[in-house]
Amino acid sequence: MSYYSPEAIINRACARVGLEPLQSLTDDLPGGQSANLVYQGVISFLLGHYPWSFALTTRQLSILHGVQAFAGYSNVFQLPPDRLGPPKKLTTSPRDPESTFTDFTPEEDKVHADVPELYALIPYSARPDMWSSAFMEAATLALSAELVMAIASREKKREALRRDVYGTPQENMRGGLIGAAIQAEAQGTPSKKLKLKGNPLTQHFQGG
Repeated sequence: MSYYSPEAIINRACARVGLEPLQSLTDDLPGGQSANLVYQGVISFLLGHYPWSFALTTRQLSILHGVQAFAGYSNVFQLPPDRLGPPKKLTTSPRDPESTFTDFTPEEDKVHADVPELYALIPYSARPDMWSSAFMEAATLALSAELVMAIASREKKREALRRDVYGTPQENMRGGLIGAAIQAEAQGTPSKKLKLKGNPLTQHFQGG
């Protein structure tokens, strides 16, 4: 079993709180969900919680043929269905990190624009072997919190573990171990100024 496999990560999370290793990730736990569903829920949330450099990828958007574009636009582009949240930016020049495209209109999971090619920087479900060590630690303990509830119904233990992972309510889930991972990420990632002001994509997904 690989150190980075879901099975290994889940069973390390179980060991942290004294739970027996799981033999199956698909069988329902006493709490009603399988370990695999618990894993997918926790990891998807954490990966989409912050723009981790290891969980961002640039994708070329597909043109939807047979779909009528809004007036003034020539193409309708499909946003990637596997993204974990809204795109961080659109661009017509993926080789230029400072390039941000703003002349478009978002509609549900599509983008209307008058360009022949369009790319999106999206958060996605990065493989565990790409995670930072700080993120791995936070993710493991976050899984411990949910598994100790799903398997043993230990609500107080879950609450204590979640405080260790996310910090106090006042920290808006940016404290604790995940806060330490965010700080480590910020210190190790070069600053990139994204041109978000006036960006209809940002306004659309953030309710602006």
